[in-house]
Amino acid sequence: MDWYKQLQTTITDNDSTTDVKVSRILELGLDALGLGIAIVSRINDDVYTVQYAVSPGDMITPGTQFSVGETYCCHTLNANHAVGFHNAGKSVIATHPCYTHFKLESYIGAPITSNSGIILGTVNFSAAMPRDPFTEDDFKFINAIADWLGSVQ
Repeated sequence: MDWYKQLQTTITDNDSTTDVKVSRILELGLDALGLGIAIVSRINDDVYTVQYAVSPGDMITPGTQFSVGETYCCHTLNANHAVGFHNAGKSVIATHPCYTHFKLESYIGAPITSNSGIILGTVNFSAAMPRDPFTEDDFKFINAIADWLGSVQ
């Protein structure tokens, strides 16, 4: 499936609101990456606030807050680029609070940066199951999503 073409089609849909586009893009990302949870967060100081989410049974809702350090996104923010873990329980982050609390095995996330270079938050996808290692195309795909989100925030 050509995920990039679908992403571009969604982004350029002039008949849809930004909220609708974000929801469609998160669903597209879940399909493309084979994961179960999608989140767009806003980061203020050490507070991670869910802006948009797609999750089984809507278990994660917009407005939910965490300490940044309790999320895998702290690794994405520290790296200042897309980061992925395909089997967290067998990696260097096995003792991370996000793993010990939620047992999320797979994660890929990218920082959302404004046009002026300020980090606004993250876009990330995760799942309770391990998966094959993320590919270069997976990282290009999530970076394209993050770039668009940064341009509309």
